[in-house]
Amino acid sequence: LVRSLATPPKWKGLRMPHGPAKQGETPLAAASRVTCLQCELLKEEFYICHDVAPVVFYKSHPGQVTEVVTLFVAFATQPPGPDAVADDEEDVEDDEDIYDWFSYRQAVEAVQSREEREA
Repeated sequence: LVRSLATPPKWKGLRMPHGPAKQGETPLAAASRVTCLQCELLKEEFYICHDVAPVVFYKSHPGQVTEVVTLFVAFATQPPGPDAVADDEEDVEDDEDIYDWFSYRQAVEAVQSREEREA
């Protein structure tokens, strides 16, 4: 999950990395690109699991077009390094990091939107 470190924050709390696909870009390629950008990760630092089907849901915005959102399951490719701070290995958030990895249960509790929790 990703958080905004901007002052003031662009959004409150944690959310799943997300953004629109570019013209001709597949949902999988868009998810990978957006995760790299928003989490400041390299493609080699995570993988999108092809054994778990993506989840599609519709996010409505009053007076606007309804968004079609496709969620993919991603995993870190390596454990935290030897110089990682303790919270990278424990179940503790660090509000100064742009992202945190969570178990499914933790992620459901941490996200702000109802649509993300239900997906």
